[in-house]
Amino acid sequence: MPRATILTIATLFAAVTFTPVAKGNVPTAAAATACSGTILGGFFNHITAVGVSCAGARRVVRRWIRASGFQDDPEGAEGITESGAWTCRLVIHQGAENPYGVIGCHASGGRRVRFLGTS
Repeated sequence: MPRATILTIATLFAAVTFTPVAKGNVPTAAAATACSGTILGGFFNHITAVGVSCAGARRVVRRWIRASGFQDDPEGAEGITESGAWTCRLVIHQGAENPYGVIGCHASGGRRVRFLGTS
């Protein structure tokens, strides 16, 4: 076997052996979990959670309702709200029939909760 062929094979072997991808060191995105149930008589729904349990996600929704002022004045709910370790952002969209809100919350460690407010 020629020396050039042996060097090529050795180089390829070393590249495959010492590449971090080959060892599984690549971070992966966490999958979102769709949580069952609604809050406030079905007004808040489509709750999804990443890095937090569904019970924890529902707690985040309830805390946002109190912290944003939605419970006292739905029309005056704030766009960005902080509650403990969580920061939430409310974005209003105009639907075909009624407007709806998309609320996304995040905390350290890649934890995320997303839910909709629809009438």
